[in-house]
Amino acid sequence: MKKNYKILLIAVLLIGGFILANKFAGDFFKNTTYKITAPIQKTIWKAGDWISDGLVLPFHLDDLKQENQRLFSQNLFFRQEVLNLKSLQEENERLRAVLKIAAEQKWQLSPVGVLAKDPQGNFLVIDKGKEDGLTEGLAIITAEGALVGRIEKAFDDFSQVLLITSSKSSFDVEIQDEKSVLAVAKGGDGQSLLFQLAPQDAIIKNSDLVKTATLGGKFPKNIIVGEIIECWGGDVSSFKQGLIYPYFLKSDLNHLFVITNFVVITNFVAPRLPNQ
Repeated sequence: MKKNYKILLIAVLLIGGFILANKFAGDFFKNTTYKITAPIQKTIWKAGDWISDGLVLPFHLDDLKQENQRLFSQNLFFRQEVLNLKSLQEENERLRAVLKIAAEQKWQLSPVGVLAKDPQGNFLVIDKGKEDGLTEGLAIITAEGALVGRIEKAFDDFSQVLLITSSKSSFDVEIQDEKSVLAVAKGGDGQSLLFQLAPQDAIIKNSDLVKTATLGGKFPKNIIVGEIIECWGGDVSSFKQGLIYPYFLKSDLNHLFVITNFVVITNFVAPRLPNQ
């Protein structure tokens, strides 16, 4: 007990000396007093901070957790807004592109959504039908203007679309080269089209653009189909043939359009190609 009194007495004397030094002593005495009492003052100061933090910190932790949660929720909200704006911008760009094509070709378009897709590449089911003015034979295109197929069967509220890659699909095309080359495109494997009956002397190269022709009456003229990826024949055979990559395969099938002002010709007989 006496030892504790001695320590307390020493501490009181040191603190008192520090106070007197600040009030009456000169610079030399102040400096000496600071030097002697510095370790004790530092210890007392740290202890005070530790006690203060220990008492106050638990109350701040709940506030910090709530603030972090608020900031996290706010961050998610803004990120979602950015994604929504980006999606809206992309959709507007696609819409402007297809409207430009429609204006050039004088098409009337009706947007449709896809309800189902055959994994074999034969057909789609879209969310509009007879009640929306759709009929069999109307052409379906992507937002980029690429040919998808035509309505094979229209029901009251939805329609089944025959894809151009289906084995049941066959239509006339025009291969854009130095001179336009007419051919017949047929579906089959769901991933490409086979073109046939191209003239033997036609110059057909990979990457040549393929569009619809008017001969068969199944589709409006000048709809983009795809591009040539392979060509063979012509040396001994009467015609050339090859493969077409259809552009709709790399498009977003969630944004499709029906060309509604095209009159389907059902009794049209295409003229026979030379040597056919």
